[in-house]
Amino acid sequence: MQVAIIDDLAVCRQDIKEYLLRYIRENYQGEEPELDEFESGTRFLDAFRPQVYDVIFIDQYMEGMSGMDTAREIRKLDEEAAIIFVTTSSDHAVDSYGVRASGYLIKPFTYEAFGETMRLARLGKIMNARFIALGDDRILLKEILWCDRDGHLCADPYGYAGSPEIPCGLCFSGGGIVRLSPISALLQGTHH
Repeated sequence: MQVAIIDDLAVCRQDIKEYLLRYIRENYQGEEPELDEFESGTRFLDAFRPQVYDVIFIDQYMEGMSGMDTAREIRKLDEEAAIIFVTTSSDHAVDSYGVRASGYLIKPFTYEAFGETMRLARLGKIMNARFIALGDDRILLKEILWCDRDGHLCADPYGYAGSPEIPCGLCFSGGGIVRLSPISALLQGTHH
């Protein structure tokens, strides 16, 4: 999971990070989020690439660009990321619906409030929807069992297809990606 934390105060970024790591540890054992921290919306947008972040925490009141303006810019390029505002005021809570925010936390907040916000943001659904884009195609990461390249066949060390090597629908050198439709067909005995 890719997470961005945008807040001008290092102590606030640290609080969010600690609660997030605890929440992931307690609810998604084995998941290790990749965290990027930014001191302002401008710095975040300078580094931003669409479809990279699963969750973006944003403070509203920062030097320069506000959190709401940052969220509007994010939404111009990325419809999928869960945006969660973490701020000192409820003044912009209604406005957050305009950028389809997944949550709105008022500082200071408890771990229980953080956890409830994460639950309502449907983090599990976000994590299950992660994909790899290949041209116009999207392959869900949860559908990839395992793939490695050896000649024109993909190794199947776990015997999912009943054979040590299976033809791959899509595979790249140095390890890679496999579409599961050929595997499903093999498992069902319909592949020729």
